[in-house]
Amino acid sequence: MRRAVAILLAILWSVAVSITQAQVKETIVNERFVNNQLGWPVESQPDYSSSINYGHYNIKYNRETGSKTFDIATKLHPGRNFFIETTGRIKSGTKNGGFGIVWGKGKYGFFSFVITDNGTFFVREARAGGKNEYLVKPTVCKDIHKGGRENKLRVQYQQKMYVFFINDSLAAHIPFEKFYGDNLGLVIYGHQDVDVTSFGVFGTKQYEVVNSDPVQLHISGYAINDAIDTDGTKLGNGNSRINRGETIKMQVSLKNTARTTAQSFSAYISSESTRVRVIESGKKIPLSTVSFNEVAKLEFKFHVDDDFTASDILFKLDIIDQAGKLSEEIPFKVPVNTGIPAIDHKDLSVTINFKERALDDVNNGIPTTLNQGDNTCAIIIGVEKYNNLPAAQFAANDAVVFYNYMTKVLRIPRQNIILFTDQNATKARIVNIFKPNGQLEHISTNRIDHVIFYFSGLGSVNPQSSAPYILLSDSRANDAEHTGYPVADIIRVIHNLRPKTAICFFETSFSGVTRSGEPFEENGGTLWNLPSLPVLSSSEGEMAVFYASAGEQANPVVEQSRHGLFTHYMLSTIKQSAFSNSTLTMKALFTAISREMMKECGQRGITVVPKLDCINKDIITILK
Repeated sequence: MRRAVAILLAILWSVAVSITQAQVKETIVNERFVNNQLGWPVESQPDYSSSINYGHYNIKYNRETGSKTFDIATKLHPGRNFFIETTGRIKSGTKNGGFGIVWGKGKYGFFSFVITDNGTFFVREARAGGKNEYLVKPTVCKDIHKGGRENKLRVQYQQKMYVFFINDSLAAHIPFEKFYGDNLGLVIYGHQDVDVTSFGVFGTKQYEVVNSDPVQLHISGYAINDAIDTDGTKLGNGNSRINRGETIKMQVSLKNTARTTAQSFSAYISSESTRVRVIESGKKIPLSTVSFNEVAKLEFKFHVDDDFTASDILFKLDIIDQAGKLSEEIPFKVPVNTGIPAIDHKDLSVTINFKERALDDVNNGIPTTLNQGDNTCAIIIGVEKYNNLPAAQFAANDAVVFYNYMTKVLRIPRQNIILFTDQNATKARIVNIFKPNGQLEHISTNRIDHVIFYFSGLGSVNPQSSAPYILLSDSRANDAEHTGYPVADIIRVIHNLRPKTAICFFETSFSGVTRSGEPFEENGGTLWNLPSLPVLSSSEGEMAVFYASAGEQANPVVEQSRHGLFTHYMLSTIKQSAFSNSTLTMKALFTAISREMMKECGQRGITVVPKLDCINKDIITILK
């Protein structure tokens, strides 16, 4: 009888799940290639061909290099949950060539997820003018069926991330990227003959809307002033050329090529050339609202040393969105000893000048280093808004800016970074990171030597064992054991990966109090709620664990920078070391943070003591 009831309940549950899925699933494209109602390219050219025949779409590319897309126009609604899926096989061709899915295609570029018959995959952004970038570098994947066998590829957008699957196995994930246009379809790289049997695009009606058209600004021109500045300061010799030993004022024109208005963005200018110094480097330049096809102009000064030897100066323009996250990097170069148009000062009304900011403005002017971060991964979690607990002020901003430092200062590839904030940072997602064969293990299969973990939010302890837990967006008060995640497990899982170095940052108090020190748990902030922090053993000599505060202390904030106090001084120290090109050990980092926090807390009349657990303080570095 019990078995019959169980079977009946299972059937009812299965039906309920099917109905629920049917209610939210939206079919945008479901192509089986029986006919060509959607208008897939069907043509025969010397370099490529395509045809539809009895449920098969055959696409060929005959050149050894380059790529060819076979796409259709479909309104995909970028920023809403969706997935694109195709099934096909490589019939013949070069081993290093491949086929895959193309999406977000427009006049200025597209994105592609491609597998090859030698068992590798990659994710690539192709931009107009031949400017291509690997978002996921070519990576070996055991799930690819080789030897002309059929493969299923899937690109899925969820929770502001792209997630890539090969034959239903997770292959990679990266943060959301902008769309260039509405076209999507198939792509071939190199000499290939491919047979495709299905192509589908599906969405859900429970859309999570984000900015559908991020900024797309391109440099359309520049001009210089090398004579007398508007304030009477002498700059250079006035020959309308950039000469060695001169200070130059440059005006850069930025054209908006997006289909919508670009607003609430800022820019930073940095020099990629040695012996060229951008004056007031790292200063935020707010951009005015720029409509489609309109131009904004910004000015900056730089000095060229006497011993500069190259023929071109390399600059980089970083575009930052309203949330402070890096939106675009625009490299450009200008020639030395070559005639350049002069700035038209009659047009000063559209010129945007920047204001002085201190070096410890940690949100702005993040330096780009030459650090080699390809073999580093980072897990970044920031929870400010909780479902059942008080807010952890500025914790989401802590995480986003820390992410920017990892991509720019440490140069960690974006596909090697896991970032969850607020409602996306649930316990289930954190468990999925650290579980066996989870996200962290998946990333670490690609020769990861260094691991960095960062958490900002609320914390608590198990009342019986005093073991500390981080609290996630769906955690509950007085129930850390069941709804939080143990610090000891984070340290254990990372250590078991056997990285060369591992650094953990906990911007939290584990005593059940908010960032202002108010208790949110029954014994919050008392001796009954003190954490027993894990102690590293000699076998964990590759690790360094930073705690923002210990005991019953809170972790206060810096209102001006919108960060936790510990994070503010940690980022400030990393920034200054990056600017000075100096090595930053764990000992030096902790010494600087402790010194500045002690000064600040002394002025506030409070006591907050950070803690570092690290056996090899002088050996483990975050910057070299």
